[in-house]
This record gives sequence, C-alpha cells and structure tokens, in this order.
Amino acid sequence: MLRREMPKVGESLHLTMINSNEWMKRLIRIRWMIAFGALFIAFTANYLLPNTIPFYSLLITIVTLAGFNIALSILQSKIALSKRYAVLAHLQMMLDLMFLTIFLHFLGGLETHFFFFYLIYIVIAGLLFGRRMCFAYVGLVNLMFLSLLVLEWQEFIPHYNLYEFRSPLRFQQPIHIFTTSFTLIATSLMTAYVVSTIIGKLRERECELLEMNVSCELRTRELMEANQACELRTKELAESNLACELKTKELAEANLSCELKTNELAELNTRLEKLDKARIQFIWAVTHELRAPVAIIQSYLKLILDDYIPPEKLKDIIQKAERQTLRQLDLINDLLQLAQLEEPHIEAKAEAVDIVQVLEEVADPMSALAEGNGISLFMQIDDTLYITKANPGHIKSLWTNLIGNAIKYTNSGGSVSVSLTQDDNFIIGTIQDTGIGISTECLPHIFDQFYRSRNAKSMNRQGTGLGLSIVKRILETYGGNISVESELGKGTKFTFTLPKVTDQDAINDAINKVG
Repeated sequence: MLRREMPKVGESLHLTMINSNEWMKRLIRIRWMIAFGALFIAFTANYLLPNTIPFYSLLITIVTLAGFNIALSILQSKIALSKRYAVLAHLQMMLDLMFLTIFLHFLGGLETHFFFFYLIYIVIAGLLFGRRMCFAYVGLVNLMFLSLLVLEWQEFIPHYNLYEFRSPLRFQQPIHIFTTSFTLIATSLMTAYVVSTIIGKLRERECELLEMNVSCELRTRELMEANQACELRTKELAESNLACELKTKELAEANLSCELKTNELAELNTRLEKLDKARIQFIWAVTHELRAPVAIIQSYLKLILDDYIPPEKLKDIIQKAERQTLRQLDLINDLLQLAQLEEPHIEAKAEAVDIVQVLEEVADPMSALAEGNGISLFMQIDDTLYITKANPGHIKSLWTNLIGNAIKYTNSGGSVSVSLTQDDNFIIGTIQDTGIGISTECLPHIFDQFYRSRNAKSMNRQGTGLGLSIVKRILETYGGNISVESELGKGTKFTFTLPKVTDQDAINDAINKVG
C-alpha cells in the first residue's frame, strides 16, 4: 500500500517555502520591480537635483543589480537539490541589502529617507525564514546602515550631499546619526516582531491543514484500494450461486459507504481551499493595515528631522504620531484577541458569569465617553439574574465593542439604549442607537475582518475594522448569535443571544462571585 510521509506537527513551514522554485521566481520578479523603481528614482533625483548626485554611479549600481538578477534567473532553473534553495535565498537577501546600502550611499546616505526600504527585506525574511533569522536580518540591516553613516561621518568614504535639500554638514552631526539610526532600529524591530508573530501563527495553522490534507489523501488511496478489491471480489461472486448473490449485496453496501466517504473528502478539500484563500487575503489585509500608521509616523518624523516644524507645533506633531502608534497597538491587540479566540477547547475555560455585573464594570467609562460626545446613554436592566457560561473577559469585550461602536457613530445630541431580556433558553441583549446607520449593501459585510463602511470612515477615521468580527466570534464560541437592523441616517440596532445557564449550582457560583 502506498504511503506518504506526513510532516511533524510544529515543523517549521519556511523550509518548505524556500525549497519551492516558485518562491525563487517571486524574489526575482520583485528584484526586477526594485531595479526599475531605483532607475526611476535615479532619473527623478537627477532631474530635480541636477549635478548633485553621482548619477552614473547609480546607473552602474542598478545595471549590476539587473545583471545579478539575470544570473540568478539562469541559476535557479538549474539547481536540483532542495537544500541549495535555502543557501540561494540567503545569498539573494544579503546581496540585495548590499545593493540597497550602496544605493542609499549614492543618494545622500543620512540625507535620504529611502532607508525605510530596508523594512521590505525584513518582511520578506519573516515570510521565508523563522523568527530568529528574521531578527538576525534586523541586526544585519541596522549594522550595514549604521556602518554607512559612520564611514561617511569619519570620511572613510565620500559623502554625496543633496545640495539645496540638506545641510552639507548634517552627516557629520552625531545627533542626526543617532536619531536616524534609532528610528530604523525601532521600526525594524517592531516590524520584525509583528511579522514573525503573525507568520508564526499562520504557519502553525497551515501545518495543521497540511496534516489534514495528507490524511485525506491517505484515506482516499485506502478507499480506492478497497474499491478495487470490491470489484475483484464482485467478479468472483458473480460466478457462484445464491451465496455469491448475498455477498454481492454486501459489497454493494460497502461500495456505497466508499462513495459517501469520497464525498466527505471532497467537501473537506473544498473547505481547505477556502481556508487557504482566506489565509492569503488575511495576510494582505494585515500588511496593509500595519503599513498605514507606520507610513504616517514616518512622515511626521521626516517633518521633524527636516526642521519643517516650528517649536510651538512640535508637541502637537509628536502627539499625532503617538495617536498613530496607539492605533497600531489597537490593531495588534485586536489581532491577538482574534488569535486567542481561535485556540482549541476555549469553551472549556468558560465559567458561569453574570453579564449584568460585567456591564456595570464598563458602564462608567462608556457613560463618560457618551457624555463627552454629547450623547445620552440609557441602561434598561431589571433585577433579574442574567447568567451565562463564558469567559468574563470576552463578555467585557462584547459590551465594550458594541456600546463603544454605538457611541462612536452617533452624532452629538443622539442617544444609545442598552437592554436585556431572556426567555427559557437564551439571554437576549439589544444595543440601539440613533446614529448614522448602515446602508443595505454594507450590512452583509459588517462582520467581515477589517471591513468599515464608507459613512463610518468619513465620520471617524480611527478604527481597526475588527471589533464586530471579535463580537461575532465570541458569541459563536459560546453558542450565541448576533443580528443587525439598520437604516441609513436613522440608526442601528444590534441584537445578540447567549445560552442561559439553568444549572442551579452554576447560578449559585455566579451569585457568590458577585457577592
């Protein structure tokens, strides 16, 4: 019987990735885009700052990069051993970093802001290699850039000043060397941490999917072999009498079972394809959402470094940069909470909890938020016990996201109402506002990850687009559900359900905790 060796759980998936000839082709295509982009930058810089940059040196560097890429294109098609792909990948990364450092040197060294291109290679290292190697490339990137700045500062190599764009003595001022180096170090470490953490989670999930796929293939082969055996046995039984006919019926039933199993495997394979597509879309969405605040922070730092900000406005710019940092932290916290909700057997950690008590904990900050926005917040809760089985922190996140969203998207003078009821089996919660509402075409997508409607973005630019996804995942984890009713310009009503605890011992435990 044919067998396929299954990968071990936890085996690093990046080894498989860099063994792929397709990944080598992707790196080569990316390098062609970088070469053409560098050529555009060189011509643009020479046009805007004539006789300032060493234009022909830049052209030689770009042509050398192109030649290196052509050589790699030929080499990768001839490599047969999988272990050499890893060596070739590291060789490409290090030579790319060297070319980028030379390119930055000819573009002014300390005076150029294209050093943020180093982050592209840190992200690529996070995709191709493990966490340690990703941080190793962080160290290599910062070492190469700092070495460039120090060599120019000590005049071991010439410095190319961007005339009329930067002070000719800027590269010899240690404070500018320190701030620029520190900016790259902090940004690269943060990028490496975020990318390696997310990719690590995705690799673990992909290993699980790979094991399931291999198991399905093995099961399919076993069923095919069993089916062949059934056919052979049917031919033998066709030559016999009544006993053969009875045996044929048994084999027909076995064949039906095989077909049912095959259909189940086909459905599993379809689900795996959908999960893989969702994983790729999630990576692109996370990359986009993480890049935006980093780009804004970088622009603020550029304004500060270029001395465009008067001293009286410097604090305001720093506060804006801090708000973008907090926005990125909010996104990371939401991503971590989503990852925690995907942990297996999370329901086993649930306990009896009074959701009214949790609501009272968030009532004060929510009331202060509503009052600050000129919004009336009403709580319509009676003295009945509302006990469900869940993680108290998840219930708190449920209330915070739903009430916070209602306040955020309601204009001053509006109102937000929170109410609780229950039937024999479920607790029913309602959060209703008189806010901006949601259009009909947006309603089917509001629980999608990173989705925000147009009117929500125009009213409040801050937001991760993950709040309602987290709410829905929490409710589904504990057997609940959520629905929404909305009319554009008139308000929105969210209604959720959670299973009610009927066991008296669990209710007594929840009461004792409240007491």
